[in-house]
Amino acid sequence: MVKIDTTFPIGEEGAPVMAGKRKVGLVITEQYGSKMISIGGVNLLEPEKTAWRLQETITDIANKRPVKLKIDGGSKLEIQVGHPPLIDGVQPDNMRVGCGSATLGLFSPLLKEAADEAIILDSHLTGLMSEHAAGRFCGCKTVRGLNSSSGKHTRPLFRGSRQRLGRTSITHPLEVIAGIDQKIARPGMRFL
Repeated sequence: MVKIDTTFPIGEEGAPVMAGKRKVGLVITEQYGSKMISIGGVNLLEPEKTAWRLQETITDIANKRPVKLKIDGGSKLEIQVGHPPLIDGVQPDNMRVGCGSATLGLFSPLLKEAADEAIILDSHLTGLMSEHAAGRFCGCKTVRGLNSSSGKHTRPLFRGSRQRLGRTSITHPLEVIAGIDQKIARPGMRFL
């Protein structure tokens, strides 16, 4: 499996992944918001005419060489272990850490130092620090986010364009706050 840390669309789930004219894999379900492709498998290794190209692709990835791939009906990729991907010739500005929930799980103690509440917008899972297990562990409790469930929005906030926040339908950060608990709120609270 190859994890591509980006929010850029690469192709539909199940779409064939091609190396030259040979199918070497397919797009699989995103994990933590990152794009995932599966390369190889016994069924792709069996036809002799595709096996050599598949083996070459896997070997090049394992040896950290650049590999060019094309998703049927999707993007052209240039990937190399340890380097940012090129997607349709564009290198994303930022590396994707994970979905909102994963980001909170990794960084809640640091976010707690920076703010009293953090909402991580994401088209996959949006995280609310005060309701996330890691945030509760850090002692956070302040606001109510839209459609929140155990600190993560289980339904995507409508995938949007790259210009919108976290590729959601949100265009202004305050739109994600459903309410503030006035029993907990105090002057000077910091929101991120």
